[in-house]
Amino acid sequence: MNKISVIIPCYNAGPFLAEAVRSVLNQDYPDFEIIVIDDGSTDDSRAVAASFGKIITLVTQQNRGGCAARNRGAELAKGAFLMFLDADDLLKGRALSALAAAHADTPRDDVITVGRWSRLKDHGGWREVDSGVPFLPPSGDPVKGWISGWYVAPCAVLWPREVYDMLGGWDETLAANQDGDLMLRALLNDCQLKYVDHSCALYRDHGNVRLSVSKDVYSERALRSRMAVLEKTVKTMEKSGNIERYSGVIGQAYHRLGRNNVVLNPILADECLDWAWRHAGRRSITGTLAHQIMCQILGVRIKEKLAHVIAQVGLSRRRKRRTNRNPTARTSKSAR
Repeated sequence: MNKISVIIPCYNAGPFLAEAVRSVLNQDYPDFEIIVIDDGSTDDSRAVAASFGKIITLVTQQNRGGCAARNRGAELAKGAFLMFLDADDLLKGRALSALAAAHADTPRDDVITVGRWSRLKDHGGWREVDSGVPFLPPSGDPVKGWISGWYVAPCAVLWPREVYDMLGGWDETLAANQDGDLMLRALLNDCQLKYVDHSCALYRDHGNVRLSVSKDVYSERALRSRMAVLEKTVKTMEKSGNIERYSGVIGQAYHRLGRNNVVLNPILADECLDWAWRHAGRRSITGTLAHQIMCQILGVRIKEKLAHVIAQVGLSRRRKRRTNRNPTARTSKSAR
């Protein structure tokens, strides 16, 4: 029986950490270890972790980011398999057993097993909802799927230690799409995925804030990171000679980055749109038919800026109508 090392990077996740650790302790897999890397938390995360005593390994470090914490945990891990469980996520019953058993049934050592996962959303209390992501990549090609936005949450992925070491670990320079970068490197190195039809994990969805991973999801640094992942992917594909196979989906990925950031960061958005056109031309423009037509007529930049202005005007009008229907609310707001 091979040991599994469950690595939990933690940054100010005190309200959730104990539940995450208990979800691992409740697993029926007989040989695992839990390593919590506290990445400079300023809340009670360290105290929560310490309350478990010697059942877990607790390491503290200055704040260096989620990827540095994961890499530190991997350095200490003794297992033949690694799982990276964020401090606010949970494992479901028999997750480790199901993923390990699936790997034992494969003839290759470089197979990464992935299971089903769901989201936890706060609807007046944390409730399990569908992940919103298909269990299998829509195209049947996980490389194409990952570039297009399909993915598996890290808490539902079991990594063979040899594969992780071969990849060199998590890229600590990235602020966003770190898991996508690691997985794409694995897939482009001919590693395979084995899909385990078992509900394995719960990914806690905080909306725009992710406690134990990136703290600046919509920042310029995050956008540059997403661009860097695409650039690294393209370079690997060019070396292997299969860039033509994925040129369309690469262009579409750049197009999405560009259109989503036209207002927030027009300079980098323009760079993304230029790369989209170089890789795929008109094939890079995806979305609704209306969006595609407007992009052809006005160009992506003007279309998205116009859409933003229209959306802001509509929001302003809705607020005005609500205020007019409720004069008390207008008085209260003025008083504040």
